[in-house]
This record gives sequence, C-alpha cells and structure tokens, in this order.
Amino acid sequence: MRNDPRTTAGGRDPLGLSIEEAKERAVAALSERFAQDHLQLDDFERMVDAVQRAENEADVRAVTDVLTGDRSAGVARGQPASAPASLDAAPARPSDQAVAVFGEAKREGAWTPAEDTKAVAVMGSVVLDFREARMATREVSVFAVSFFGSVEVVVPPGMDVECGASAVFGSVEHHALQPSPAPLDAQGTRVRIRGVSVFGSVEVHYRYAGESKREAKRRMRLEKRRRRLERRK
Repeated sequence: MRNDPRTTAGGRDPLGLSIEEAKERAVAALSERFAQDHLQLDDFERMVDAVQRAENEADVRAVTDVLTGDRSAGVARGQPASAPASLDAAPARPSDQAVAVFGEAKREGAWTPAEDTKAVAVMGSVVLDFREARMATREVSVFAVSFFGSVEVVVPPGMDVECGASAVFGSVEHHALQPSPAPLDAQGTRVRIRGVSVFGSVEVHYRYAGESKREAKRRMRLEKRRRRLERRK
C-alpha cells in the first residue's frame, strides 16, 4: 500500500504536524463546530471517535474534510442544524449552551437550567452550579465536552447525579461522597451527565450553597476524621 503523498516519513504531514497534533487540531475544530450547533450530537460523537482511531494524518483529514464545506455532516444527511438557544428564552426552554473557547463560562446563582444543556470547554472552563438554581424540570441533561479544558458541575447535597461521561486521554471525576448528613432533595431532581473529555476534565462536586472549594475540602476532611473516630468507638 502506498503512503499518502501528503504525509512525510515519521508520521508527520508537510506542515510538520505529528499524527497526535493532527488529532488535537481535528478535535478542536469538531468541538468548535459542535458548540456553534453546526454538528448534530450523533455526528460529533461519531467523528471524534473516528479521529481518535485514525492511524495517520490522511485518515484524520478524511474525517474533517466535511468541515471545509458550508454544510455539516448532519445537514448533509438532510438533518437541519438547530439554532443556538437564546439565554432570554422562557424558563421552560428545552435547551441551553455554555461555551468557553480560550475563556470561561459560568451558570450560577438563581438561574433556571434548561432540560438539555450543552457545556463545551475548548482550552477554557465551564462551570454549571446548581446549588441555587431554580429547577423548572425534574430532570436536567448535561452534555459535556472538554478539550484541553474543564467542565465542572456543582450540585447541592441530596441532588441525584448520574455521570456517564467518557475520557480520551482526559479524566472524568464524580466525587460522590456527599456531606453527612445530606438533606434529601424533596423534588427528586436528577442531573444526568454524559459527554467526553479529551485531554481535559469533567468533574462533579457536592457543595453547600455559598461554600467555597477550600471550605468544602476542609469540611470533608473533618467529616472523614469524625467517621473514623465513630468507627473506633
């Protein structure tokens, strides 16, 4: 089998990019298009997976060539790309997005989460803080994408969280140890998290309203010490 003439020896293309660098650029481009609603969710997941399985730069380019046109893969199949959700929409709006590209995006305080929230961090950070949120629905779905960035989900003790995100050279951490005693969520609210972390992180933390990261860590250390003392009695 002949080598791709556009790929030089040593796994580098004529621009001097290694296969890993080509993959990083491809995932960054896909993440940006997904954040702008130019890619459907199933197309994004399929293309990221194809990029990660690529064995050479030509394979990566074959996946991302669809981005050079005016239409995404989803549109090419006859599926219109949805318009970005407005943050000024009605409280019961079905979707929202928090996007950070080389920056920071936050949802905190007395905000109203949508049924489906897209959190995309490309070399930036996104924070979704549900501690004081006005929940308009019993279940909130979060699709998190972290590429060389971080997506942090902060929930109050007692809130049910289901984390099914995956990691590709990144990390997904669900700090399920809640403060004790943890008051139950009377409304039975659940947050479902899925998505992918590529050279980045997706994290879930339980903290009381107004509690900082440092205060939460200190409290958790004291609670662990108290539990050890109780077990010794």
